[in-house]
Amino acid sequence: LETLKIQPTKQGTAYAVFDFGGGTTDFDYGFYRLPTQQEENEGWEHVLEHFGASGDQFLGGENLLENMAYLVFCSNVDICRKHEIAFSKPLDAKDFAGSEMLLAKTQAAITNTTMMMSHLRALWEKGEANKNAQGLTKIKLINCKDEPVNCDLAIKEADLLTYLKSRIQQGIQNFFIEMKRSF
Repeated sequence: LETLKIQPTKQGTAYAVFDFGGGTTDFDYGFYRLPTQQEENEGWEHVLEHFGASGDQFLGGENLLENMAYLVFCSNVDICRKHEIAFSKPLDAKDFAGSEMLLAKTQAAITNTTMMMSHLRALWEKGEANKNAQGLTKIKLINCKDEPVNCDLAIKEADLLTYLKSRIQQGIQNFFIEMKRSF
């Protein structure tokens, strides 16, 4: 608040914080005010009167990126089945028909998800689209026999951007719902 040159007042200035992090998004609400006489006698120069806190445990940069990787694998299940490529499922993602054959908690599955997340990072962080005109991405993944396999995966960037917009919008809506509840 001081960095933004927001000054405390006697009545209090309402604040709401939307802290978008790597793993979660945290919300905090309250008033920034001048201290009462008693608080001033105790050495307080200003007071943050906290009304409430909340958040979204799955709305963080890395969680969104993990969900994007999952969506790419889900849209390429035929290739994953053909090459016996397993991947991991984010905690907040939904299963799909036949997922038991492809979802695993093995090192190979986690590595495949991490590799896809790394590939999608430029789209997520910088909005850089895949330059391949065919819409296919060549990526080396690990099959269930721990062997490297070259795969051509379709990455539907428009679908991923739609997912991001929708998921972030849901987080913003939750922020305002919690703010109303707190105040």
